[in-house]
Amino acid sequence: MRYSGASVGYNVAYMVFGGTAPLVATFLVARTGSNIASGVYLVAVAVVVFFVAFAVPETYRFSLLREGEEQQGGTLGATGARPS
Repeated sequence: MRYSGASVGYNVAYMVFGGTAPLVATFLVARTGSNIASGVYLVAVAVVVFFVAFAVPETYRFSLLREGEEQQGGTLGATGARPS
């Protein structure tokens, strides 16, 4: 479950920033006339990501189970369901 959350977040961010970066860089260079504008954009995004990464709480010490639930043993079957 945690891996799914991390992978969805990573891929959405990659899609938004990685997919639009060439468009934004081309726009900035055309608008400002400076080839450095695209580098400034990348630095600005990196600074924002730096602060966001430190603001997100670490959850590796917390259980994914709700209070009162017990973890069931066994492996997942072919259908992805736990055996009863």
